[in-house]
Amino acid sequence: MGSGPPRPTPELPPASPTRTPALPPVERSRSVGSGSGGAGGSGGGAGAGGSGGASTSSGAGLPPKGAAPAPSAALRPQVTLPPPAPLYYDPNKCAGCGKAFGLLGGAFTVAAGRKWHPACFKCGFCGEAMLPGTAFSMNPGDPRPFHPDCYKHVHIPTCHVCGTYIPIEPDGRVSWKENGFWKERFCNSHDESRLVRCCGCTRIQKHGEEWPPLPDGRHLCLHCLGSVVLDTREAQPLYEDVLAFYRDEMRLPLQYKPPVLLVDGPTLNEHARKEGRDGTDAAAPVFHVRGLCVWNAYSHMPSMMRDRSGMVRSVSTALRSAGAAAMAGIVHCSVQVVLVLYGLPRLLCGSILAHELMHAWLRMAGVVSLPLKVEEGLCQLMACLWLDRQHELLHGTGSCFFFSRGVQKPEEQRLASFFSYQIRTEPSEVYGDGFREALEAFQSHGLTAMLNNIKRYGRFLP
Repeated sequence: MGSGPPRPTPELPPASPTRTPALPPVERSRSVGSGSGGAGGSGGGAGAGGSGGASTSSGAGLPPKGAAPAPSAALRPQVTLPPPAPLYYDPNKCAGCGKAFGLLGGAFTVAAGRKWHPACFKCGFCGEAMLPGTAFSMNPGDPRPFHPDCYKHVHIPTCHVCGTYIPIEPDGRVSWKENGFWKERFCNSHDESRLVRCCGCTRIQKHGEEWPPLPDGRHLCLHCLGSVVLDTREAQPLYEDVLAFYRDEMRLPLQYKPPVLLVDGPTLNEHARKEGRDGTDAAAPVFHVRGLCVWNAYSHMPSMMRDRSGMVRSVSTALRSAGAAAMAGIVHCSVQVVLVLYGLPRLLCGSILAHELMHAWLRMAGVVSLPLKVEEGLCQLMACLWLDRQHELLHGTGSCFFFSRGVQKPEEQRLASFFSYQIRTEPSEVYGDGFREALEAFQSHGLTAMLNNIKRYGRFLP
């Protein structure tokens, strides 16, 4: 018995930290009375001397030590701010509105080395005017001043995991880690090995949020739970959908329909080990098996023959080789079953089926000795094409059977984009580079010509 290479899940790389630049300390504004241009000039000098600091201050340094943590998401004000206006640099005009102060001068406030109309010098978050002597802060690239307590709502991110404002480092910087596609920012202090991730979409669980655990210890987020495929019976409509995709859209009908079974992780890993696959790949990160195509290959077939005495005997008949891509002496393959890990969201389960059915199609065509990079790249291509088709259907150009379960279209669109993104950005040589070479060949030659080249030469042609 042989098996197709397993459908993998790449181990997530450590999130790289993101840092904001260090900024100077908090400034204070200084109000100067009305007067001529000379008075304005003296006002500027007084403002600079009074503050004793630089023109901008660190958002990191604004919240005082011991400040209360960020409010929970439910209590935090949801404010959509307009984009900041440009900072005007003409020293004789207001830094906020860009208008002149008039021939006779007028009252102005000096802050950040610039003059402001009193009405223009206001907090960029709450909109309240900054009174003379009020502490404020500014961020590079954002000319608006902010109250210290308001600044953090705009320029200090909140940890996705614990819900507090990400802490400030001793050098005044704010640094965090980020969960790739979903842009989930979290504190550097959180041990990534202890974070609970969704087994489907890799989102990170927030503190206080409850995710239903599966019997084998995996967790599903609430986004993936709505379309989860839990058992073999539930997988059959999805299986028919993927078979129809092969038959009707890719013009690759399978010779026969192998059974599909949903199994748990230990069972899947056990079958992978029996077939000589331990769930790892020397050319890729650590993989956990999520799908497996189990097949038999024959170089000799038993046949019944009658000898001269009239006795019927079983005789082993050698089969001829069939093409350069076939293993020597092996031309007949029988796909026994396709195994898929249970408890995955529909789109992920479907992409695994699309991957494994390409293994099955190759075996039914007698192709059994392709380089791993070529075969896995081709299977990843089919998974990605199926996901792209699902994305089109979710945009309203078709219909998907699972909407009756109450799954929201926008969320499914994001999941389809994420699973496709995982395939397209996979860094490994076998699954990542193999997919990119397969995609290039598909775009250059089309699917039929590409498969003919693979069967004849055992590789992708440029």
